[in-house]
Amino acid sequence: MYLASAIQMESEINNEEKNITKGLSMIDSAAKKGAKVICLPELWSCGYYLSKEYIRCHAKHVKGSFIKMLQRIAFEKNVILIVPFPEIENDNIYVSTIVIDDDGNISGKAQKSFLWGDEKDIFTPGQLQFPIFKTSVGNVGVLICYELEFPEPSRIQALLGADIIFAPSVWSKGAEERWDIQLPARALDNQIYVMGINAVGGNACGKSKLIDCYGQIKEECPKDSEHILLAVVETEKIKEARETIPYLHDLPPSLKPLPFVKNGK
Repeated sequence: MYLASAIQMESEINNEEKNITKGLSMIDSAAKKGAKVICLPELWSCGYYLSKEYIRCHAKHVKGSFIKMLQRIAFEKNVILIVPFPEIENDNIYVSTIVIDDDGNISGKAQKSFLWGDEKDIFTPGQLQFPIFKTSVGNVGVLICYELEFPEPSRIQALLGADIIFAPSVWSKGAEERWDIQLPARALDNQIYVMGINAVGGNACGKSKLIDCYGQIKEECPKDSEHILLAVVETEKIKEARETIPYLHDLPPSLKPLPFVKNGK
């Protein structure tokens, strides 16, 4: 059992310094309230502005000073950080998320494989790898925004042993009903916890939430304001849920997509 936090925040375009300062302040507040795992929304540091030049200007290297700063914060506060960022790698730009354990070491990195709309004109898709990351609180999966709309990635991560999936997002107001349906569906499909971490402001619909392994909403943010969500994750309930609802047990081996998965850092 541990406390997880979703940082629901509004980001300003062309004000990266302010965004980062705000995000780090909210991380600090969540940690002081006892959060063990803290996740921010997709592209929080620069804002969701789909310009190739703009994104490239704000892209970070995974071995650069930005990630090293986050590693230091995770170590000093003894928390696990799950932080999205625009990543530059071999001149390609990715929507990435880094998972940093509470000892400050990087557990792994996810790159968004399913790109929405005009994102395809800016970002390179990840390589359809949906790894899980071993942390001090258990096995963590990460699906970035649109990836959660497909049932296969969450099923892959559940079969690989994920206890919880964190879904950092910029989910639009026009898709709010899908947000309300698909997060609980992915949790119930696999009897795992799902935390959706959404942005707020602009066209984002907010409503960050934690769903338990029965598909029930445990905690939810408002739709129109910044908020630090704190919610209890009880991974010990997963075994009970899977005995009660044996979806994974009864899934025929021929339908398990594990041969297509590469699990690694």
